[in-house]
Amino acid sequence: MRKGLRCLDFSSLVRLRGDLIETFKFIKGINKVNYRKLFKLSSVNRTRGHTWKLAKGKFHTNVRKYFFTQRVVNVWNSLPGHVVEAETLGVFKAWLDTVLDTI
Repeated sequence: MRKGLRCLDFSSLVRLRGDLIETFKFIKGINKVNYRKLFKLSSVNRTRGHTWKLAKGKFHTNVRKYFFTQRVVNVWNSLPGHVVEAETLGVFKAWLDTVLDTI
């Protein structure tokens, strides 16, 4: 995660942070939309990572490939479990900022 994000400029990092916060809000039910309509949970059970791993779709066009729900998957899946499984939005933001600050 570090190598890929290190080259992002500040505005890209702010956008990424916002995307991750929105993803958290969808998954935790803060946004009143069923997250299953937007995201597919990964069916691969691995011993590493967290239980909220998202599956990345396969698309033939760039329009869908770069949509919010797809561009956030790799970074979301690389977040530590304690960040993704935070109980509140405030705690998630604090831990997310800690992770993003190390980049």
